[in-house]
Amino acid sequence: MTAQRKGKLFPNSLLHQLRLNSSKGYTLSEMLIVLSTFIMITILVIPLHYQTIEKVKAKQFFGQFESDLLLTQQLTIEKHAFFQIMFRRETNDYILYDGLQKKTVFKRTLPDKWQYQFITTKPSIRFNRDGTIRQPGTIRFENGELAYRVTFPFGTVRMILHET
Repeated sequence: MTAQRKGKLFPNSLLHQLRLNSSKGYTLSEMLIVLSTFIMITILVIPLHYQTIEKVKAKQFFGQFESDLLLTQQLTIEKHAFFQIMFRRETNDYILYDGLQKKTVFKRTLPDKWQYQFITTKPSIRFNRDGTIRQPGTIRFENGELAYRVTFPFGTVRMILHET
């Protein structure tokens, strides 16, 4: 049996009921389902977004830090052995210091809420004239959520980064 008789809909047909409901708008239960789904998606996405931002900050910081180590190594090889990267806890930064000229070449501030701990190295990173590091060791960086271990091995390799 069809839903049409002489061009008109049966009053109790499913199509007729859908047309009547569609003109009334959304029901309270439909609105609550959509709203709860939106809230659950938001709750899941915001922490992932925060972690992504922190990882991008870390990647940028360690990229810059590695470039600064390369510069320190190159300046030591080409000019003199008195260049060093010095960490300063009171200002939460590090500087490239020229010990011969007794001046700061540049200063880099650590990202907000970052702390560091010298595990087996000193607060000053220096290279020998042949490009090898003077004191191999490890520094731990952390921001509460993420932690990284930077190792300065023997030889001309500047650093190895480990996420812990």
